[in-house]
Parts: sequence; C-alpha cells; structure tokens
Amino acid sequence: MTKRSKLLFIFFIVLLAHTRVHALIISEIMFDPEGSDTDREWVEVLNEGSDSVDLKNWKFSEGGTNHGLAFPKSITVLSPGEYAVIAQNPTKFINEYPAFSGTVIDSSFSLSNNGELIALKDGALSVKDSLTYAPSLGGSDDGTTLSFMNGAWVRGDPTPGSANVLSVKPVGVPPSTAPPITTPSIAPTSVSESALNVIMPQDKTVVAGADSEFAVRVTSLGKKVPENSLFTWSFGDGGTRSGRSVVYHYQYPGVYTLIVEAEADGMAATGRMKVRVIDSTVTIANVGNDTYGTYIELKNVSPYEVDLSGWKFGIDSALYQLPKNTFIAAKQTVKYAGSILGFASSTITATTSVRLIYPNQTEVTKYIPATTTPTFLEKVATTPIRSYAKIVRSEIQGSLKHDVSTSTTKSTSSTPTIESQSGLRAWMKKFFSRL
Repeated sequence: MTKRSKLLFIFFIVLLAHTRVHALIISEIMFDPEGSDTDREWVEVLNEGSDSVDLKNWKFSEGGTNHGLAFPKSITVLSPGEYAVIAQNPTKFINEYPAFSGTVIDSSFSLSNNGELIALKDGALSVKDSLTYAPSLGGSDDGTTLSFMNGAWVRGDPTPGSANVLSVKPVGVPPSTAPPITTPSIAPTSVSESALNVIMPQDKTVVAGADSEFAVRVTSLGKKVPENSLFTWSFGDGGTRSGRSVVYHYQYPGVYTLIVEAEADGMAATGRMKVRVIDSTVTIANVGNDTYGTYIELKNVSPYEVDLSGWKFGIDSALYQLPKNTFIAAKQTVKYAGSILGFASSTITATTSVRLIYPNQTEVTKYIPATTTPTFLEKVATTPIRSYAKIVRSEIQGSLKHDVSTSTTKSTSSTPTIESQSGLRAWMKKFFSRL
C-alpha cells in the first residue's frame, strides 16, 4: 500500500468514525431513496441501553442546523430496545413502510446525497451520537440504506423498526429488477475468506424456558450449498445442537453469544448472533365472550417483541396451538379469537382452567377469574351477557309493578309511593344477598 493509499484509507476511517458511548444511537439512514427524495428521507434511531430515554427537547442536527422534533401524542420516551424513526414526512413514511409499528418523529431536514455530518443532541445541545456518512458505502438511489451492523456502516436493505439487514442486491440495480430476497429478516453476519457465507439473524430475543427455532443459510460464491452440509451450534450457555434448523430453549435470562460453524464443499465458516433471553413477560390479561364467542387476551409488558410460535392455550384439558410466526409486539395487549383458534364455544366459569403453555408443555401462566358466588355463575353460565341485563331489568320492573299495584289498593294518598320505594329497597336487598 502506497503512502497516498494509506492516507486515503485513514481519511475514510476518520470520515466514518462513529463513537458509540451513549445508549441512543443512529442505526440506519435513508438519505437518497430510489427516485424522488422529496419527503421520503428518514433516519432510524435505537435505544440499545437498559434505561428509557426521554427525547423531549432533543434536536436532530444536519447541515449545521439543529432541527426540532415533533412527537405524536406527546410520547417522547424511548424504551430499552425500542426503535424510532425521524422522518421528513411521517404520513408518507407510514404509507411506504406500513409494517412499521414504532414511533415516527416529525422533523424538517434534507439530507445531502453526497454525505454530511449528522448528529443527535439532547436538550442542552450536547452531542449524543453523530457520524459523517459517505454514499460510497451504499444507499445511493437504488432502494438501499446505510445500516450500522457489527460496528460498521454497510449497504443494507431498508428495515425501519427491526434489526438491520445486509443487502445482497447487485450495486446499481434498482430493487424492481434485483433478485428477490426470500428471507428479508436475516443478514450475513460472517463471511470467511473461502467465500462461504453464513447467513443468520444478527440478534434474536427469546423467552427463558420456551422452545425457539434457530435456522441458518449458507451460500458459496452466491449459490446454495448442498443439503448435507454440516452445522454445529454452540448456544453460549453450554448447550449444543447439530443441523441447519434446530430447536433450543435457554433456561436462564441473560445475553448470550451464539456461534454456528458450517462446513460445506471443503470450506468452513462461522457465524454469530446475540441472543437476548428474557423472563416470560406475557400474561393472560382477560378471558371473555363477545359476538365472536370466547376470546383470550394476552399482555406483553416487556420492551421486546415476543415470538409465540407454537405456544398453546389450555382450556381445561383441551389445547389450542398458536401457528408459526405469531408475535406479540412490545408493551401491547392483543385478543386471540376462539373463532379462529377453535375455542369460540368454550364455556368459561370460575372453575375453568385457562392456561398459557410453552411448546414443550411447560405452563407459563394461568388465568384466575374474579371470585364470584355460585348463584351468579349459574345464571351467567346459562345466559348470554347481553340477555343478563334484560333479566335484571325485567325483575326490577316486575317488582316495581307488583309493589305499586299492591300499595294502590291500600291507600290513595301519597303513601303508595313510599311503600313502593320500600318494596324496591327490599327487593334489591334480597337480590344482592344472592350475589
């Protein structure tokens, strides 16, 4: 390497320097969308720390200008592991990326297609994260972005709100003519000098005690390797498995480094991913009945999306399995309809056992209905909820009618009104004594 080449190399290293000292980072940049740039540029940020970050009064700096941030519904706090997108035009961004479920922050800016310095600043205008990006790495009018992966900025496919993905589209080929990517949620994480590429997720969040599927793809010079290739998994907690796709469950929460070794066509390569193992944060929030029949409501209180693939609902001795690729988003409550999963006609009483079960049959949690007397349960169990109100209303009306007619035969003064009120109080006392 000549002296001039060394200087150029050092220049580009400095140009792309991106010091990660704060929890909130810039993780992906769409600075030059394919086609028109107008109102289509965006910057993804990620809270990779363990504490929430309040972005109130923060600024996005670009072109020497500190741009203000406008938050939807005044929600300014970014939880650990949560993504947000700073967009030129939130409406256009959501229309273009309808699957994004995070916070879209409105700001006024225009990113240079030739590269520039951008930064995140707190309320005191202290720089919390910054970089000077260069279009030579990708993201120039071909549908790709600049994505931060494994400590470096690379050419990636747009993945706002999820882990970044290394793009495999040929440089300079528009997305409409580029080869399709069969699994857009995975990214090459290790490429050996032998041209054997191990392709697997960059990170994954799983629940301690729950079976989770881990899969890997390997290519050699752009082609799939033979099916009989060897794959050895080391999960970082002492556990190992063999195979292209394996099922494994971690016993304890923590952050583990998973390593997979691949051998194919006389070549070898390794890949790795960060596995975040959390305690189960999913509970049964409610069990109810509506026009669609019985439903079960789950609540995920963690800041991470949870994969429920293969989990089961247990209603007494019957089991109803959730299909593959069933996820519950972070901090969300979701109803699961019995009309879809098969338990719509199930009758739920105080003695019914409603459970959430891992794929390996381990019980996650059990729903315990509110304490109710047998008299009330007997009536509700045999009467639809909407009809029960009619029963109460008709009994009250019948009691009033009986009290008024009876008291009228006794007197024509104002006494019947008093007696009817006394009769109503007596009936209500009798009625509520049964509850």
